[in-house]
Amino acid sequence: MPTVSRAARIATVVTAACTLAVVLGLLLAVRAGHPFAELATGSELRQSVLAPAFGVAAILVLRGQPANRFGWLLLTEAVLNAVTVSLVGVVDELLPFPGLVGTIGEVLAPVAASIWLPAVGFGLGWIALLYPTGKLPSRRWRPVLWLAALGLAALSLGGLFSREFLVDVFPGLAHPYAPGWETAPVAFVGLIAIVGAGVASVVGLVVRWWRAEPPQRGQLGWFLVALFGLFVTGLFSVGWLLSLAMTVAFPLCLAAAVLRHGWFDGDLLLSRTVGYALVSLLIVGVFAFGVGVLGRTLGGAGVGAVVAAVAVAVFLAPVREAVQRITDRAVYGERRDPYTAMTRLGERLATAPHPDEVPATVVETVRRSLRVPYAAVSFPGDSAPAADAGERPEICHEVPLHSAGSLVATLVVGLRPGQRALDVADATLLSAFSAQVGPAVAAVQLTHDLRRSRERIVLAREEERRRLRRDLHDGLGPALAGMALGIGAAARTAQREGSSLTDLLGGLEGEARSGLNEVRRIVHDLRPAALDELGLMAALRQHAETVTVRDGGLKVTVTGPAELDTLPAAVEVAAYRIVMEAVTNTVRHAHAGNCRISIDLEDRLTIRVADDGVGLTRKAGQGGGVGLASMAERAAELGGAFDAATAPEGGTVITAVLHVSAQEGPTPREETAEPSTAGGAA
Repeated sequence: MPTVSRAARIATVVTAACTLAVVLGLLLAVRAGHPFAELATGSELRQSVLAPAFGVAAILVLRGQPANRFGWLLLTEAVLNAVTVSLVGVVDELLPFPGLVGTIGEVLAPVAASIWLPAVGFGLGWIALLYPTGKLPSRRWRPVLWLAALGLAALSLGGLFSREFLVDVFPGLAHPYAPGWETAPVAFVGLIAIVGAGVASVVGLVVRWWRAEPPQRGQLGWFLVALFGLFVTGLFSVGWLLSLAMTVAFPLCLAAAVLRHGWFDGDLLLSRTVGYALVSLLIVGVFAFGVGVLGRTLGGAGVGAVVAAVAVAVFLAPVREAVQRITDRAVYGERRDPYTAMTRLGERLATAPHPDEVPATVVETVRRSLRVPYAAVSFPGDSAPAADAGERPEICHEVPLHSAGSLVATLVVGLRPGQRALDVADATLLSAFSAQVGPAVAAVQLTHDLRRSRERIVLAREEERRRLRRDLHDGLGPALAGMALGIGAAARTAQREGSSLTDLLGGLEGEARSGLNEVRRIVHDLRPAALDELGLMAALRQHAETVTVRDGGLKVTVTGPAELDTLPAAVEVAAYRIVMEAVTNTVRHAHAGNCRISIDLEDRLTIRVADDGVGLTRKAGQGGGVGLASMAERAAELGGAFDAATAPEGGTVITAVLHVSAQEGPTPREETAEPSTAGGAA
């Protein structure tokens, strides 16, 4: 059996006490001579059911989410309504008694006469503002909270010390502690402040609902639906029974939305509620116009009513469809207008700054157009989506994307809460989307494949260079060196013996040494010798020491792993060349005192070269940015990213991220950075 939280147990006890207080208040009201019909049509019975309803809602919230402060707000509203219902009857019973008992009744009478004010004010100013967590949505709402708090204080104190409020409930009773002036205007000002805070909270709730993502969108939508129902039953004469039912349903709807907002499609209910409410208001307006204006013009209210009825009969269907189309678009997006959705998709694809952003553009367009909680684009064989947005629900719908008859990707769409399958409108729009998106995604896949192919070529090239360098260095180089030594020895022997072969052997020795020097040059160009002799980290540290000693005014430091022996040849060469170029730029252009090189290897190799110099400039000289372009090209060859920028505290920061193998290259959603165009340092 699940353990009930302490908060839920407290809420249960308080709710039971509130219910007993309400029953006591109703019994005392009946004893005082109030008939049931009067109680049912008045505010007493409505507040009577509000107390246990808010209490039960508080129990549900605190049982499911003990840390949710909103449950305590619901419980506070329950207590205020229970005290409102019971205290008047209790005071009525106490006042006739003489002595201390009657005095207690007189002291409690102003409280009983005005306690309904904070009950109403608390509900108006705080519930919507702090829904659904009991906390402010953000710090920007603090002024509204202060306005509600000050308004509640003014309303409560103004009502408590007001003679008017006391006389309305207890005629002929003198106020025991009223000041020398009437405080009802203070209560009125407080009521205005609370109403203002309440309106701001509801408007903010609508804005939050509009911007929210599922499942929070469902929570907020249920609150708006419940609030709208409560407003309609209070505004129109719908009968005491229906009004009572909506009163009970309001707090229970809030609790259900907080705990189980995914049970039903709140957006659908909200769309239909708003749509039919607007149509109803239009019908009421047409009849009012017909009876009022046309009735006087045409000579009778009956004639005006007939004209209004004919107008409603003729225009009801098209008006309802138009209004529902507007509300559906506000709630569900552009699925009712596929042409607009397709046009916007085409515009967004055309303005995508980089091919890799096409999947993200498609995902964002689908979510905006259909108002679905989740969307993603996945390529065949990839374990992770190329682009996704939102929280993936349990039920998703997959749409294959084809180009030239081949499957290029899959569009995954998460269903809304309460849906088991896509409806016709969603399926139609997704079908139109897939026809346009397929070729665009295919182009991205081709770009992706081309990049992967280039990475493999670069890796193979560097591995072949490493092999060729090793063969030249370990094979042909020593052979030529041995040949040169042998020819040199033969030349010296011939010279001692006075042979005519001296000049010939000397020429052969020179040619052999020239060939050896050429082999050494080729070996160095194929791959820096320091990488094979020392390794990447040791080679960088050696270069840093050399620059520090040679330049004098610049201190170069290297931080990172002791060794990096597992890197592919292409990654080693690219990292070494990028650091060399960056340090050269610092020496030539930065006028810096310190240069820090940091190397980090996790999933990728991250290179960062930062100095404390003048930073990048927009001057076109000093190489015209060729060095930056060269570094960016080396990173891009391996599917990596490159960035050059001026640090906020000054100086230049060069950052390069390299993939350590072709298999770890970027997916189409990753952007390969281009070199910064702001700098003139090269």
